[in-house]
Amino acid sequence: MSIDQRHLPAQIESIIPLSPAQKWWNWARQPILNVEVHGVLHFPVSKELFGRTWEILLERHPLLRAVFPQREQSEHMQILKLPGPLPFIMEDRTEESEEAFWDSLKDRTAALHRKVDLTRWPLIQVAMYTRGSESHLLLALPTLIGDILMVKALSREFTVIYRALQLGMNPPAAGAPDDYGDYIRFLDNFPREKLNTYVNKWTDERSPVRLELPYDHRQGGNTLETERMQLLAWPLPAAIVQQEGRTGAAIAIYSYIWLALVRVLGEWTGREDITVCERTIGRNLPLDRNLFKSAGFYAVDYPVRLSFEPDMSIRDQLETVSRHLEDGSLQGALYNYAYGLGLNLPLPHEQTSVRIDFFGRADSFRATGVELIDGRARFGFNGSEPTLNYGFENVGPYYTKFSRKGDRLYELDLSGLIANGELLLGIYYSDSLFRLRTIQKFADSLGAELTRIAEDAARAGIRCVY
Repeated sequence: MSIDQRHLPAQIESIIPLSPAQKWWNWARQPILNVEVHGVLHFPVSKELFGRTWEILLERHPLLRAVFPQREQSEHMQILKLPGPLPFIMEDRTEESEEAFWDSLKDRTAALHRKVDLTRWPLIQVAMYTRGSESHLLLALPTLIGDILMVKALSREFTVIYRALQLGMNPPAAGAPDDYGDYIRFLDNFPREKLNTYVNKWTDERSPVRLELPYDHRQGGNTLETERMQLLAWPLPAAIVQQEGRTGAAIAIYSYIWLALVRVLGEWTGREDITVCERTIGRNLPLDRNLFKSAGFYAVDYPVRLSFEPDMSIRDQLETVSRHLEDGSLQGALYNYAYGLGLNLPLPHEQTSVRIDFFGRADSFRATGVELIDGRARFGFNGSEPTLNYGFENVGPYYTKFSRKGDRLYELDLSGLIANGELLLGIYYSDSLFRLRTIQKFADSLGAELTRIAEDAARAGIRCVY
């Protein structure tokens, strides 16, 4: 997949093949989406320093300078040399009433979405709307160049750099700029013998029958416009403690969540073996650089099949789950890479109708002066811990004003985090397939099973951390 970098046009710094995570959109025949993020900065913002901060970020993160010359049909992306200042909108809306401001914010966000063109820089659209001592920051960018962890890292970095400039200090050194190509080269250079070992394991573990959920009714397609969310809030028992330093022999709470999910899905479907897609963060890879601070799209799905013998102890069950989830980022990256090589693997959603992802503890951004609004949309949860407010819009060939008519790949999508001593699990479903009472029963069963697992594990002397 290496590309000759000689004799590039003057404005192009490098040409990089798409990663398996980026190619996934075409493999799954899904529209490429924009993601929008809304945050509030709790300090006055200078237009000059705001622009300078973005200049530094563009230097540090070349993927923010990417374009896709053939839109969603591109096989490569072009990284431009520093193309000049990032255009942005900055307006003072202090005189606008609170109600009018929030009513019009949606339209302003939609306008940012419509500016994104995959073939032209910039792909990232930025706006700042000031209201008194608060400044509302809006970002819109295609998921081809960024995921939730990138946005969190970029938000932190933006604030730290801006504060340093505001105080007349030099911004903290960033070291070498990101190189998304490192991620792609890591996969290209992964030993084929080891890759084949993984492929053989996935092939042996694959279920011959896709996991299907029994519908309540069929009143239309499984589309985004029919998507609804039911929230499960499960208070963490005192025996489950926050991770501090090395975990020792502790079991991570994610294994509890998975075990509860497998049990409840088994009751619902009557299946003894359960396959669920794991949505991995994609950054826990054995590379020299820290991908958690890099700009890029790393999140991928891979199928995990689990079954338990009736007489297995709670310890054995949890350890079995932990082993299957081990090295999730590596397994997800390699699974999608192997699929791209044509190594006879199905796409993850062809194995199951259920997917889960877990973000861990919700980080507080207030310490650095930025608050990400409590979510009112996908991946957002209510609570005093600030979390991301996400929204999506289609930028693919079948463009509509919003992406609500796009197909959902999974019939049940679970997305979780921990905040304020609670596990918050968003259960996304289509009301064209399921009634609310069915999903509520599912959520109640999950909560009851989590409690049962936690009690059994505590009696067995198992230490659980989050």
